[in-house]
Amino acid sequence: MISAVFLPVALALAPVGLRRLQDARRQDAGLTAAVMGCMLLASLLVSWKHGAIIENSSFRGGFRTVTRTLSEAMQDRYDSFVELVESIDPNASVSVTDRPGPHVSNRAEVYELSQDIDTDYVLIDASDLRGNHKTSLKRREDAGQVELLERRGTLKLYRAVPPPQGE
Repeated sequence: MISAVFLPVALALAPVGLRRLQDARRQDAGLTAAVMGCMLLASLLVSWKHGAIIENSSFRGGFRTVTRTLSEAMQDRYDSFVELVESIDPNASVSVTDRPGPHVSNRAEVYELSQDIDTDYVLIDASDLRGNHKTSLKRREDAGQVELLERRGTLKLYRAVPPPQGE
């Protein structure tokens, strides 16, 4: 944890430190070059160990290993997902769960499903459906406020059902 806080600050301040070192030791330019060489070597070793630049299996994005290439099945699943997102009216409001959320975040009205705001569409990944997300969707389904338009794997797209005339 401490490295997650300290390391970015140390990297951001490294050029300032090198400049101060260079100014303090104008006659000894070799020291600055040696320090820069050590930083480069340390960066390469850290990358080798953790795989950010030099690929290896220990590099993680969050809690998962990073997938650097897509299999044909993954590409088909992604294409299907994009098609599903594109079927939503661009001006419509959307409630989403965590995983599909970033893919519709460029819209004017996007809400997390747990906010329990009535929207034109609901886009969920069933693997995200727990806690408040699950409660909100169940409330809408039980009240007949949404209808399932399409299901693709764990993804579901619902459309709001307009209230009956006269209400």
